[in-house]
Amino acid sequence: MKNILYIGPYKENTGLGRSARRYIDAIGYNLNINLTIRPIYFTPHLDYGNEAGKDYTEFEENHFKSYDMIIQHGFPECFDYRADFGENIGIVDIDTLNIQHTGWAERMSMMDRIIVGSNWSKRSALEAGCQARIDVLPEPFDLNKFHKEYNPIFEEKNPSFKFYYIGKHYDKNNIKALLAAFLLEFDKNDNVKLIIKTDLPDFDDQQSKQIITADTNAVEKSLRIQNSEVNQPNIIVGYYEQDYIFRLHQQCDCYVNVCKAESFGASAIESMLFKNLTITNSGIGSNTYINKDNGYVMDSFLNNVYSKDFYMENTYTIHEQWHEPYLNSIRQNMRKAYEATNEEKERKNSNFNEQLFSEESFIERLLA
Repeated sequence: MKNILYIGPYKENTGLGRSARRYIDAIGYNLNINLTIRPIYFTPHLDYGNEAGKDYTEFEENHFKSYDMIIQHGFPECFDYRADFGENIGIVDIDTLNIQHTGWAERMSMMDRIIVGSNWSKRSALEAGCQARIDVLPEPFDLNKFHKEYNPIFEEKNPSFKFYYIGKHYDKNNIKALLAAFLLEFDKNDNVKLIIKTDLPDFDDQQSKQIITADTNAVEKSLRIQNSEVNQPNIIVGYYEQDYIFRLHQQCDCYVNVCKAESFGASAIESMLFKNLTITNSGIGSNTYINKDNGYVMDSFLNNVYSKDFYMENTYTIHEQWHEPYLNSIRQNMRKAYEATNEEKERKNSNFNEQLFSEESFIERLLA
């Protein structure tokens, strides 16, 4: 029986917070592990619903005289090495290249082991000078949740092919490029829809809708598209529980991940676990697991990061680089997915190994 202390942002309503809760679910309910957890906060955006009422009180109240492992999950400037806590592990989300200026490499090098979610993140850490052992370990999922039937969100007499994306309306998520590609590639003659579930954490839902609607109108105007020709996208704004997100996954057909930078890409992986067609950008986290054999991959180019959105002052700076997908490549891959035969869908699904993302696989590699 191993005693493990986990410190992470599991109370946040962020991508980092959701991944933290997945780690706790995988570790905490394993019968061979005694888990203690403590929160750390990187943003003021807290998950008051705690994903449909998850209660981690048991793990928060646990306390042991000694620990075999301490896991610190978050930004490396917060890492602290404790020799009296057994193996010191840091879990890091690294989205971009050229992170030498952050000082992260020095903090990561203190640890016994670093865990990242993708080859992209490992490359960035190594190029920055990290000296610690780095393991690429995908985030864990409860696979049973992807084999259930969920109630549909949309009622349709004549079901359409649905592209979709889930992510905050941040620069890195590149939603405007997705809108442009969809509006250029498809018109009202195509039986197709684009659904985008998004939000802006610093604004209420009404303000967010106004900003996102203005951005959508600006894209249409810049493309010189007549309103009568536009296949209007469906924009869903606000915070929704995990059950709603899974309902969205299950009712849609193809996830389009135009993100410029990500360390793992949980929503794209969830799409694959629901056996949906999935398009991802090249050179980002999800591209470690999604390729042309099991999905579709957009061509992209390295460019300097230029973004107003950041959690920490030394992240998403002009010094860093991310991958921007070519607009034509987004369009071409969306068209391929739309026209894919059932045989092609089955072949791609058969080339994806869902067991790689199981909680059991994660625990086995974590303890190895």
